[in-house]
Amino acid sequence: MGTPNTSEEKMIYKANLHRVGAVVPESITLLEEYNDVQDWSKVKEAAKKGNLLGKASYYRIQAVLGMFKQRFVDEHKPLPTMKSIAKFITSSVSDSAKTQIMVPYFFSADALGQKIFLELVKSRYSSGTQPRLSADEVETFIINEQKEHPELERWSDYLKKRWSSGFLSVLRDFGFMKAAPSEALVKPSLRVETFGFFLFGLLDAGKTITEIQSDILWDYYLLSDREKEDLFFECQSRGWIFYAKAADIVELKPRYPSLEEWLDASLG
Repeated sequence: MGTPNTSEEKMIYKANLHRVGAVVPESITLLEEYNDVQDWSKVKEAAKKGNLLGKASYYRIQAVLGMFKQRFVDEHKPLPTMKSIAKFITSSVSDSAKTQIMVPYFFSADALGQKIFLELVKSRYSSGTQPRLSADEVETFIINEQKEHPELERWSDYLKKRWSSGFLSVLRDFGFMKAAPSEALVKPSLRVETFGFFLFGLLDAGKTITEIQSDILWDYYLLSDREKEDLFFECQSRGWIFYAKAADIVELKPRYPSLEEWLDASLG
């Protein structure tokens, strides 16, 4: 995930987002269940036949399970696997950290959402004024994308409007936008536990410090270079890593040999 989705298969835009949205509470419930049983088929069965997702309709349950699979069951290397996410979710971290950890998985599973966030949302934070985003602007972006993505021409006007409104709802659920009807964008403060989770995940994937610093996943949190450096030092203050920087020379050494051992020792 060092670069945005570029494969032909992943870059086909699909109209799924508006059906379920971010589904943060439902995702947490499913991840908690997976942490207990360690079997995705059993989790699906509990959701379909039990009361795991409450009194949701059959259609809603099917939609949530389908979206959950795309985001967490399917692998998005080098993001950590569902087993690690589930362990993080069931640790003592705050609710905001649990919500934040889902952001890269959402964008990795939705090519259009990823592109709109990186090209339409992220750029607005450098304008020097209060960044805002309307559903009409998202819809216009989708229309303009039709030149490169003819599959969007099959979307009805109604679908484009629903998807655009759904995208703003996702931004609100992940903390990037004020509550409706406001269109003001906000920049949430990334929890150090969330940063540490992905840092150790990237180390597990064999990434160098230079690759880690420039990985696209930090763009999903709108982190500046200074904010990343502050988070590296906060990880060091917690005893998770050794981090030092002198001019252009940077040294990073993990105190734990793997993400799993960090999860057990630091968040367990």
